[in-house]
Amino acid sequence: MSLHFIKDNKGKTTGVFIPIEEWETLKSENNDLQKVEAEESNVELESWQKQIINDRLNEYYANPSNVVDFDKTLDGISQWQKDEVTKSIVDIDNGTAITEDWEVTRKKLFKKHNIDE
Repeated sequence: MSLHFIKDNKGKTTGVFIPIEEWETLKSENNDLQKVEAEESNVELESWQKQIINDRLNEYYANPSNVVDFDKTLDGISQWQKDEVTKSIVDIDNGTAITEDWEVTRKKLFKKHNIDE
C-alpha cells in the first residue's frame, strides 16, 4: 500500500492520503468503510437552506443581468474593511459619537492616519 503521510509545519503527522485505487480496494473488502463513505457523501440540506438556494437561483434566472462582478464584490469588501477601521479610529480618537457628516469624518480620519482611500 502506498500511503502518503501529511505533516504540519512542525513535522507532526496530521493525516494520511490513500490513492483512490487503493481506497476502492479497501472499501470492497470492508463494508463498514462503504457505509461511512455513503454517510459522509450523502449530506442532506435543511429545507430552509434549499429554499434560500432556490430563491437565489430564481432571482438569477429572472434577472440574469442583475449580477455583481466578483472583483467588484471584493473591492466592496475591502472598502467595508476600511470603513470598519475608520470607525475603530473614531472610537480610539475621541470615544464619542460622530457629530458631523460621516463622509467628512471619514475623510479627516483617513488623512490624519495616512490611510489611502
